[in-house]
Amino acid sequence: MGEDYSPNPEDRKKWQRTFFYSLCALGFLVGLMFGRLFKTEAIVEPARLVELQQHSNGLYLCFEQEPRYEAMLDGGNYLITFEQLQVEPQRGSFLLSERQVNWRLEQQNKGSEARLWFVSLQQLKPRLLDKGKCVQIDFASEQGE
Repeated sequence: MGEDYSPNPEDRKKWQRTFFYSLCALGFLVGLMFGRLFKTEAIVEPARLVELQQHSNGLYLCFEQEPRYEAMLDGGNYLITFEQLQVEPQRGSFLLSERQVNWRLEQQNKGSEARLWFVSLQQLKPRLLDKGKCVQIDFASEQGE
């Protein structure tokens, strides 16, 4: 006749624990969403080129901060990509073993990087000297072979 509908104390503890863990998981996920929403990106001001000097067989560049760069050599082409650098476009040329080497410095990717190209009809043999805030790029002449 009369069934006992009172909750079992063990079932009640189990449901309370499950409810508490669910709230913790939900709070964690909401916290991650808010963290992503209000995350401030580290604003890195691009360094600036302070000085560019051309000499007989290369360039000498000085920056406000120590630059991060990557260099690639492909026969008569030599490319240096500087990260987080702001420059004014420049170009020039010099003679190496009586052959012309053209160079061009340009801004790339909306001002976040700069590229320095060296182009020649002869095989280029670069020597890059990193001096902290300054970088010296020299090219060996073929007369030394």
